[in-house]
Amino acid sequence: MDRFEGQCWLDWWRTPPNLLGSVEVAVVIAAVTGGWVADGGLVSESDEDRAAFAFLCELDPVFTLRFEPRNFQRSWQTRCERAGVKPITVHDARRTCATLLADLEAHPRVAMQVLRHARFSATMEIYTQVSSTKTRDALKRLGESLSR
Repeated sequence: MDRFEGQCWLDWWRTPPNLLGSVEVAVVIAAVTGGWVADGGLVSESDEDRAAFAFLCELDPVFTLRFEPRNFQRSWQTRCERAGVKPITVHDARRTCATLLADLEAHPRVAMQVLRHARFSATMEIYTQVSSTKTRDALKRLGESLSR
């Protein structure tokens, strides 16, 4: 995905696991050459939230963005509609990617890296499905090797 627009939570950390605070923000994150750029602002208009936000920014902490699944799913569905493709879930798109990589005979570790999985088993057991063409081909080769 080259762009995300929506609401998420901005979490400030001094050193994990010490969470300093969280605020809800509206953001636009876009891919640029060599990385990402983000722009956003507070969702809340309260003076208390603005003061907390300013205080947290002065601490120079590490921050992470936490996306609400509904917002990400809405953004995904909008992209499917714009592309003119049948909307599917993000999970189904990841499964399709893993299956296509398997059909292209990409090394399983490559698929694991593309899908950003920490465990090999997640990639191979949950996401990758073998096409019936590949299954028939494998059975044909097995039969040929046994008949020699």
